[in-house]
Order: sequence, then C-alpha cells, then structure tokens
Amino acid sequence: GYIAIYAEGEWKKYQDIESFKIGNNSNIVEIAFPRILIGNPEKFNYWVGVGYWYEEEDNNWDYYPNDDKPFYYLEYDLTKKLIQPALPLEVDIPNNYKTNKDSVLIRGHTSNDATVEINGEEVLVSSSGIFAKIVKLNPGENLINIKAYDSAGNTAEVNRKVIYEKKNIAIELWIGKKEAKINGDSYTLDAPPFIENGRTLVPIRFIAEGFGAKVGWIGETKTVIINLESKNINIILQIGSKIAIVNGEKITLDVAPKIAKGRTFVPLRFIAETFGAEVLWNGSERKITIIFTP
Repeated sequence: GYIAIYAEGEWKKYQDIESFKIGNNSNIVEIAFPRILIGNPEKFNYWVGVGYWYEEEDNNWDYYPNDDKPFYYLEYDLTKKLIQPALPLEVDIPNNYKTNKDSVLIRGHTSNDATVEINGEEVLVSSSGIFAKIVKLNPGENLINIKAYDSAGNTAEVNRKVIYEKKNIAIELWIGKKEAKINGDSYTLDAPPFIENGRTLVPIRFIAEGFGAKVGWIGETKTVIINLESKNINIILQIGSKIAIVNGEKITLDVAPKIAKGRTFVPLRFIAETFGAEVLWNGSERKITIIFTP
C-alpha cells in the first residue's frame, strides 16, 4: 500500500508502506508523515484513512473496512520535539542482558550503506541493513560497543552491558549403565563406567567435552590430548601408561587409562583432582555425580 496526501485539490502519492500481520490478524503500520502546516501554527494536522483503496472501472474509490468513519484526525504537537537520527542504529539485545553462555550474538539494523564496528571490529552489513556478530564473553560484566558511520559523516553509537554468569555443570553417571546426564539432559554412552580393582573408571571424552574441553586422539601412539581453554588445562594421556602430563608436569595415576568398547577410560579420582571437580557417590544407586565450575 501507500500513503496519499491530499494537496492542491487532488490526492498525491507520498510514501510506500508495508503492513505486517500479527497474532490477532490486525495490521500495524508505522508512518512518518510530512510536516504540512494547516491551521494552528504550533500543530500539524492530518486526515488518515484506515484500510486500503482500489479503483473501479468507473474511477470510483472504496475502502476497507466499509464503515461510515474511515478517517481519523491526528495532531502533531510541535511542543513535543521528535528527533529522527540521521543514521539509524538498532540493536536487538537489551541492556544488562544475562546469559550462562560464554558468547552472545549481537544483531541489529542500520542504513545499508553504513559501516558498523562491534568492539572495534568491522562487521558485514547486508543490503537490507542487517548486521550480526558473535562476541566472546568474560565472566561477569562485559561492555559491548556498537558504532555505525556513513560516508556523509553521520555517526551513531549504542552500548550494551552483557553479564556472563557461569553455571555449574553436573554430570551424572551410573556404574554398569550407558545412561548419562549433563545438567538434566539425557545421553547414551557407548560404554558404561565400571569398577576395576577397587577403582572407578569413567569415559574421559564424554566428561571432558561435557566440561567444554576439546579432545584429540593420536592413533599411532594411542595418545589422548585434552585442552580446556577456559581454565588453561592441557592433559596428555597414553593408553596403558600410568604417567599423565598435566600442564607440562608428570602425574602418576592410580590406574593406567584403558580402552573399553572403543572409548578411553580413566580413574574418577584423576578427573576430580585435575579439573577441580567435586565428586559425589550414591552407593544405593551406584551413581556418580561430577560437579564442575567452568
């Protein structure tokens, strides 16, 4: 549809508009009216038709809804100043946004010919003016600065505070069962935890990745490499060897890592000591709960 202004004895097309359907099947349209002065010098006045118009063969116009009062009278009060920015800049995320994730998606809208920087790094702006960037967060408060500028010298700036609240990770395992849970979400293990010579062995890849670590495997030497960047923990394990290297230092394990059904298992005690995790044991359920703070 479009906005038509009645001036000089005829209707003149002023601005194309879009209508957007919402849940109650009504339309909401935002319109920027021209400042045509009529009557009171401190106010602008408009007649607004609600609905749409079509031209019949006999050159008549109709409107919808078909009632007797399709027009509404509006006033623009000059005493209430409305300043339109020369360069628009909108950001989706609210201020003081809280998350338990270590990154956040910053998405927004500006002019399609603008340049946008987020925390000093330029990001791509689409032909429709949309921009987006994933920003890594530090624990606690993070200030996200979004700037836009164009070739005409117009600038705009928005700041958002994002609060990263670390959430404990709880991993639940059961001896002899393939069932496992991470923060209540269920998983199925390829091989269950087991007890051997009085030591509880657990699947290291599943637990380490549950903590957010990256796990690598070197088949030639049967070596497992674990890197947990958030806590600067680097672990090297070798199948059949009781010697583990943690951040460059040698650690002696109670039991050497071993492979069961294609998965590497290590002593539970090693998990607790190396990752600083709390381990709870429920003897009646033969259940292990590992609580880790990222």
